[in-house]
Amino acid sequence: MKQTLLSFFFLAFLALASVSASTGGNLPLNGDPVQPIPAVYPNPAIDYIGLTNDTDVTYIRVFNMVGRPMREFKAVKGQRYDIADLPQGLYLIQLINESNQVITTQRITKR
Repeated sequence: MKQTLLSFFFLAFLALASVSASTGGNLPLNGDPVQPIPAVYPNPAIDYIGLTNDTDVTYIRVFNMVGRPMREFKAVKGQRYDIADLPQGLYLIQLINESNQVITTQRITKR
């Protein structure tokens, strides 16, 4: 029984891996292209942060590690966002879309 279950999961994994490889990893099963997830750079940051692939981002929210909001920015394509006056430490950056849904949350270090 154990061997049958392991074989089933192994074959299912291989099938999913072959579908991903045949589509280049960029197409889900419904055929729509997948947008890369936006990323915050540089990390560690000193004076500013920026975004890669920021087309769907409407707001950027900066939280300290306790969850206290520290900054909020209206996202503008290609813009740098000033964080020079924040104390050194770890921060969580939430990227929000126009529907006010969190696209991703990323951790950065401020030096």
